[in-house]
Amino acid sequence: MRKIMFMLAVALTLSLIPLSNVFASTYDYHDGLLDDSENIADTDLPKGGYDNDLNTGTGTTYGGKWFIEFVNPVDIIAYYIEGTGGNGAWRFYFHDGTEIVLNDYAKYGYFEFDQVFSGVERIEIEHDGSSYNLIKEVDFFSAPTDDLTPPGEVSNLTINEGYNSLDLSWSNPNDDDFSGVNIYQDDVLIKEGLKDNQSYKLNDLGDNTTYQFKITTVDIFGNESEGKTIEGTTLEIVDSDGDGIPDHEDEYPDDPENTPPPENAEEVPEVENLEIEATPERVDLSWNNPPKYFGKATIYRKTTGTVTSFNINDLNPFAAQTVYAAEDYEPLFETNGTTFADLSVNENDQYEYKVTNTYEGIESSGVTVQTTIPEPPLVDTSDMTLPFGVEGLIESGNGLLLLIGGFVLLALAFIFVPKVIAAIRQSFSGSNGAAQTAAPGTRLTERQQKIVTGQKQREPRAPRIPREPRQGRT
Repeated sequence: MRKIMFMLAVALTLSLIPLSNVFASTYDYHDGLLDDSENIADTDLPKGGYDNDLNTGTGTTYGGKWFIEFVNPVDIIAYYIEGTGGNGAWRFYFHDGTEIVLNDYAKYGYFEFDQVFSGVERIEIEHDGSSYNLIKEVDFFSAPTDDLTPPGEVSNLTINEGYNSLDLSWSNPNDDDFSGVNIYQDDVLIKEGLKDNQSYKLNDLGDNTTYQFKITTVDIFGNESEGKTIEGTTLEIVDSDGDGIPDHEDEYPDDPENTPPPENAEEVPEVENLEIEATPERVDLSWNNPPKYFGKATIYRKTTGTVTSFNINDLNPFAAQTVYAAEDYEPLFETNGTTFADLSVNENDQYEYKVTNTYEGIESSGVTVQTTIPEPPLVDTSDMTLPFGVEGLIESGNGLLLLIGGFVLLALAFIFVPKVIAAIRQSFSGSNGAAQTAAPGTRLTERQQKIVTGQKQREPRAPRIPREPRQGRT
């Protein structure tokens, strides 16, 4: 029982010890910057105020002030002060060459600052109490030699790519000793000790160029993490209309003349090259949309008349007549395309079509075209199809030619061969006719001579018919 009571008493005693004194044991009032005389360039603080002896000290009344100047600028992360008297406050003024940082109402004990005071060249200590106060010990501390662990890395590292710019963003770690981040661009340090702002934008970068960045974290003791890397590529600058203004800055990227959009119907561009083709069953329209400031095309139609085949009041009863109708345009269709087919037409009707362009709610006056629906042909061959095509027709003709070709050649032979033979004979006869003479020792008959000389053979006389005897004679 006594043992348990003793342990409870020890625990109660330990619980009453101020936590600041427990943490202060890390440095206590030893190993501070003032313990090394080589750090001090000049001071008017009595030695009893920083001799590591709490039995000695230096006193002051209201308005007491001392200064300490360092040989080289130092980084201060904590302080320790111990004294007597509770009336008034101790103030520290840190001079870093550009500004004065005030730590107001310093309390007794060891305390770490929420930030690192870098490059401190001079410290001023001031007391504003109305009674006498004694400083037993005061000192300031830089990074400890036993903390070599860097803080955690940044999280949620992202990069936003822009034109000639990249925007980095991240989330800082929650380490108590975190003091800031360092940013490296292609392994070159470009920003150091950035803490409160968790984003950084880089401007004036190259066009369509890739960059690599590394962000490291640093604690108050100077420990730096390995860092996280990220790549980003600037957007490509495009000038579509060639007017020297990039598209992302050009109000009219498709217009080199930077013409403002139309504000009334007269300024809205019309469709171009409107054409029409009519058949008994349909009317086909086609056009070209304007190159810019085009929204949608609207097709209108009205009937302007009907062609009749007979009119008794006309001098020529067989001439076609036109009966005009007074109608307004009716809308038929809206499209973003360039064609339209009207299948609701009537035979012999005359129509007028109008095509308009509507841009940003403003409609143009429109372009018109007229046509008359023709009568259908007497014999409709549109749906007729041959049982064979052109290739089949050629193939069949070649086969038929091969079949009857031999007979045709044979018939020609019967007709022309005798004539050829006769022509050959006559040619030989003519070439030997008059100049040809009988060979010596031979005699030609009269008929042969006539043939040789070309004389025509005399036709033989018809046989004589004997007379009938006269009557009465015997």
